[in-house]
Amino acid sequence: MAKTKQKTCIQYAMHYLSRYPKTEWEMGLKLLEKWYPEEEIAESMEYLKTNNYLDDKHFADAYIYSEVIKKWKPLQSVKAKLYSKHIREEALEEVIEENESDIAKGMQQWIIKQIDKRKKRGEDPVEIIQKLQRQWYHFNLIKKTIEDRAAWLLD
Repeated sequence: MAKTKQKTCIQYAMHYLSRYPKTEWEMGLKLLEKWYPEEEIAESMEYLKTNNYLDDKHFADAYIYSEVIKKWKPLQSVKAKLYSKHIREEALEEVIEENESDIAKGMQQWIIKQIDKRKKRGEDPVEIIQKLQRQWYHFNLIKKTIEDRAAWLLD
């Protein structure tokens, strides 16, 4: 009888994962909400991890690629979101280190887009920088982007 319940727990986990990727924490929480016994949840989680269905590092990598590199969101806000999903700090820092140059390029593209858009509106450059900082962009990145853009425009 325990075998069929275990299979049911794994089946539900696989169904839940089929919608979109989850973190280990999200999966464990969902299985607890469904009232599966803790030992079955542990066995199911182990099965999912050993077969690479659940991998927090891979989740963080895909999430950062989607949100920071492709959608140009600030890294700090994405990190906060991943911390809320209980991604381990070591895994997150490793992913950020591996994708450092792509992350910087994505954020710089967003900064350039925002500067151009706000300049067309006639906003003051200092005000533009302050708004970007309030959007979680570091001043050093904003400054480097402006310097790179100025050098490119002068060439």
